[in-house]
Amino acid sequence: MKLWFTVDMEDWYQGIGKPLQDWDRFERRIKIGHYKLLRLLSRNNVKATYFLLGKVIEEFPELIKEIQEEGHELACHTYSHCFLYHITPDEFRQELKKCKQLISPFQNGYRGFRAPSLILPRRRLVVSPRVMR
Repeated sequence: MKLWFTVDMEDWYQGIGKPLQDWDRFERRIKIGHYKLLRLLSRNNVKATYFLLGKVIEEFPELIKEIQEEGHELACHTYSHCFLYHITPDEFRQELKKCKQLISPFQNGYRGFRAPSLILPRRRLVVSPRVMR
């Protein structure tokens, strides 16, 4: 039996609509869950796809290195967990591009993308495959 396990790598305040410019005001708790989950996955020999926020990669590159060293796949969850129905297609491309640049020291591009809050807008957001590879 083949199993898939995925992780949204974000802190508690990053998915509830708080503006990016306010994030510095909040207590960081991401390391607590990170180490517990990494140990659990390692103990059970499970590999996961981590959907990363670019902002998390910027602030905690050492955590991303640990994830990568454990053999997990890195994927994009946008740079700032912006709601896609609030941004333009060009802003969306910039979010992906920024995330790709931050992932690139750890892995060559990415194949996976998860929309913030798992919500895609009705309008079409066209992105060239080059943005991800």
